[in-house]
Order: sequence, then C-alpha cells, then structure tokens
Amino acid sequence: MLVTKNSRIAIFGGSISTTGGGANGLFAYGTGAFASMDGGSITATGEGGHGVMASGGGSLGITNVDMTTERIHGGVVATDRGGGTIWVSGDTITNIHGNGHTVRYQADLAANQWLGGKTWKLADGGRLSPE
Repeated sequence: MLVTKNSRIAIFGGSISTTGGGANGLFAYGTGAFASMDGGSITATGEGGHGVMASGGGSLGITNVDMTTERIHGGVVATDRGGGTIWVSGDTITNIHGNGHTVRYQADLAANQWLGGKTWKLADGGRLSPE
C-alpha cells in the first residue's frame, strides 16, 4: 500500500501481503505522506521486499503489527532515499527466537533507531536489549 506526498491513511487491523521483488507492504513516500497501522499483519515475501518503508520525508506509525519478510535484502522496517520516520510500538519481536537468552543491540546506530532504545520480549523467551 503506497501513501504519497500530502496523503494520509489509518489502518486498523487486517492484513497486507506482497510477493514481488522490492515490494513493500506499507510505504510512505514524500513530504506530508503519513500512514498508521494498529494491529493486523504485514508480509513481504519477495526479494528486497520490506514490511514497512518510509522515504522522501514520509512517515509511518506502526502499533502491534506482526511483520514478516522472507527473502534476502528484506527488512521488516526500512528507510531509503531522502529519509523517513518510522515509529514502531508494541512489546514483542517474534522473528528472533531468543531461547531464553538476552540479545544486545547498539541503540545509537542509525539502523537500530526503530527499536527505540527499548527492551523487547523475544519468541521462545529471552530479550532484545540495548547495550
């Protein structure tokens, strides 16, 4: 789903699925583009497909959404050319299986900013925590 310059959309529940190479589930592109999703799921199965992406100054607000990618170069959260802002909230990351262990990340790295410096519960126990 694409939201472009000076457009807004709010999604409550439901599911978004993409299969093509480079296909993003929810994409905000351009100044004033804003999309929010509360609940539901996003699946991107193509190579380079992202769950959510913001570029060119677009913004996204994601709350309690189950996001999955399956192929190389695909991330659940991504930004690109011209930058963008993505707020992600919830309390569980299910695609990293902790098996009771704590996994650490560097909160000050740009690539990790979407984690918000928070500690996250992992599937099968454990936590993802800032250093």
